[in-house]
Amino acid sequence: MLSTSSMRKALQGALITFASVTACSALLPNSAFAAAKSEISAKVGKPLQEAKDLIAAKKFKEAIGKVKEAEAMPDKKPAEDALINEMLSYLYLQTKDYNSALNVYESMLAKGQFAPGDVNKRILTMSQLYLSLKNYPKSLQYAERYLKEAGQDPEVSRQIAQTYYIQNDFAKTAD
Repeated sequence: MLSTSSMRKALQGALITFASVTACSALLPNSAFAAAKSEISAKVGKPLQEAKDLIAAKKFKEAIGKVKEAEAMPDKKPAEDALINEMLSYLYLQTKDYNSALNVYESMLAKGQFAPGDVNKRILTMSQLYLSLKNYPKSLQYAERYLKEAGQDPEVSRQIAQTYYIQNDFAKTAD
């Protein structure tokens, strides 16, 4: 039997990898950019296009700067704000800045900026990222919300049980 410490390390490594792959594959800046292109003003679109080009060159940190430039502009349309957040969350995940990615995700969730078909995937990703950051209450909050909204999922139920186990809450582990 694995020790609690070994189990935690294995679980966290697997979840970080899974969450990164899941989140990054769900975020397609090219399609998001194309879908919103008609609603993006020239002044906001210029730094976002430059960021898109930097993303293609895998210069993610430089791309963050360009997206932040667009974010700082006043009087943005809702579509511009949504695209900026989409790009920022993608870039933060690419640079493994999970705290910043989660801050953007929290904002997007509150503003209803996730595509309806992506909400549950993003909630699951948030749960996994919070778990990887050892924020167990937030991880459980989003994992349980995922199950409530998406239905039963044995992997998510296992994640919940493992999270309770990591916290030494053995009574809830068996639930």
